Amino acid sequence: MGRTFQRVHCALVGKFDDGIKEKIPQWIRANGGQFSRAVNSNVTHLIATEQAYKDNGSLVQVAKSSGNVKIVSYDWLEDSLQAPNRIPKKEGPYLLENLTKPAQPQAKPKKVDSDRITKVQKARQTFHAKDGVVYNVTMFRAPKPPSKTREKCQLAVFETIKKPHSYSTFAKFSRTGKSTVQILSKPKAKLDSAIAEFNKFFKEQTGKEWKDMGDDKVPSPKVGAGGESLPIHEGWFYAERPRSILAEYLRAAPNLE
Repeated sequence: MGRTFQRVHCALVGKFDDGIKEKIPQWIRANGGQFSRAVNSNVTHLIATEQAYKDNGSLVQVAKSSGNVKIVSYDWLEDSLQAPNRIPKKEGPYLLENLTKPAQPQAKPKKVDSDRITKVQKARQTFHAKDGVVYNVTMFRAPKPPSKTREKCQLAVFETIKKPHSYSTFAKFSRTGKSTVQILSKPKAKLDSAIAEFNKFFKEQTGKEWKDMGDDKVPSPKVGAGGESLPIHEGWFYAERPRSILAEYLRAAPNLE
């Protein structure tokens, strides 16, 4: 466990995507810092979304009035965790007081292609390996009676569009009326790390190695802590066969016969 955050005591406010809100306290504590749900006299940083800062709710007001709490964006934490030795970054560029200031109007605004904006806004894509394997799989598990809807889990490694590339691994569980997202890798992970998390999670859920996904072998029944076989709705997920880029192309190609 690192200690580079030992002088950091964070609180959190706002809505964050992809299950990040649940992970932030873990990341802070894992690096020697502390986390509080309220802004108290010990808090040094309030990590907030821009919307939460603009809404000026109670946590933001308390942080502002204290004069000692730095209200920063999530990027401050992410960049700090990716810095050499994970030393916390200087807060200046991440202070929401500065980030939320209205931009200066341009003297001669230019017309921008809407398609180009769409491409820029797309920050990441599913990772495609050089051997054609797509690190994106959908897994299913039998429903718990009387439900007839299978539980689904989507597992993927994402690659940033922007270079140098960084990677992240996500899993999304969904069944009728409920959906949860798990972030399996650290922010801006290296490719090897993201793939390792992908492989580990896949085996934990299916009982099979990712490299063996294409075979037809059925794993031994999943067992509980006491060694008893679990019911099918608590057992292994089964996965769709992965497709390479070539396979996807051939599947989508028109039938010329």
